[in-house]
Amino acid sequence: MIPLQKYDVKVILQLPSTPANRAAGNFMLDLAFLREPDDLAGSIANASETVLLRSRRPAMLTYTSPMVDIARQLWRLPLYVLGLKREAEVLTIGMMERVQFRKGKGEVPRGIRLEIQSNERIQVYKASVRIDARFTGLRWMMYNWRTLSFLTFGSMFWLISTSVATGVWLALSSRSSGSEGMVVKKEDVDSDDGFKDSSEPSTAMQEGVTASLFPDIKAEEEDEPSAYGSNEDNGPDEDQGSELSGI
Repeated sequence: MIPLQKYDVKVILQLPSTPANRAAGNFMLDLAFLREPDDLAGSIANASETVLLRSRRPAMLTYTSPMVDIARQLWRLPLYVLGLKREAEVLTIGMMERVQFRKGKGEVPRGIRLEIQSNERIQVYKASVRIDARFTGLRWMMYNWRTLSFLTFGSMFWLISTSVATGVWLALSSRSSGSEGMVVKKEDVDSDDGFKDSSEPSTAMQEGVTASLFPDIKAEEEDEPSAYGSNEDNGPDEDQGSELSGI
């Protein structure tokens, strides 16, 4: 048992259908939760110190008329003869409902005392105390609908985990693809710059080679006389012609 948890407490008695039990009529059940497991005399003597919770409820065997009792016994006679059934009655008596214990040391019981109080001696086959936890909310659903809860929450966990894993994978893949695109673009720009830089020296080198192979072509073209002569060459002839015309 744990603190602050609600419990239902029941006493289950299996009583034989003897004349003594039927003659006893009503009898009382006294149930007490003890701080420490103790013997009956000690728990009764120190009831105020050891008892945490106590409850008393009445009980009795179900009444049946003599005719009904005889008919029932005849109907069940084969089962009684074969030992498959006993002439007994099971009584289930609710002693406490929705009871809970406080937190703290010594507040949770560690022992139970059950007393059957009657003027007649009650004959008992079996006596037991049943404690049922009263779950609420999610715990109630998981306890009473175990298969459905397993399928529902298992599917939800699988879907959430798959969605998270897919989202993380997409984020990482998009980030890696973006970084690869930036690297490729940078490599293209570097290759274009290198091509331009390499073309300029090659052009200069080609001009240098051309100049070294044909250094005197332009000079020879400048020194070659014209077919019709130049003004400087015709100058003396014109002077001579003028002199002759004077003569």
